[in-house]
Amino acid sequence: MNDGPDRSLGLDEVAARFAESEALLREASTHLTSLIEAEEQSQMLAGSLSESATAVTGYNASAKALLDVAREALAVLSGNALADLAAETSEIRKQAGRIEEQLTQSTETQRMESRRAAEQTHRKLDTVREQAATKRVLLGVVGLLIVVQVVATAVIILAT
Repeated sequence: MNDGPDRSLGLDEVAARFAESEALLREASTHLTSLIEAEEQSQMLAGSLSESATAVTGYNASAKALLDVAREALAVLSGNALADLAAETSEIRKQAGRIEEQLTQSTETQRMESRRAAEQTHRKLDTVREQAATKRVLLGVVGLLIVVQVVATAVIILAT
């Protein structure tokens, strides 16, 4: 209690001020702890952002390399190269058609020649069969004449 111009603090006031100071210090400590946690979280996020930036840089490099390869392939396939490829493919198809036509004609020619040869062989066989039949008839006639001659000779011999 303070009586008079002497402004000295009483024990109760000092205790109250210490309590206030303690509350302020606790509040400051809590605030400081929050700031420290925010700083740590900020550093962790900054690390994540740095890793993400590194990954994006790597991705960009890979994408650029892929685009370069795609451009080269497109350059090869575009314009004259593609037209040349189409022309070569068309020419190969034409050649294949001509070869197929030649093979078909050759096959048909061989088939016709085989038929002619088979027909000639059949005619020759028919001729040989006819000649064999004629020879059999002639042999039969010769055999009959021989028998007749033997019989006639025997009759002549017996008659004499």
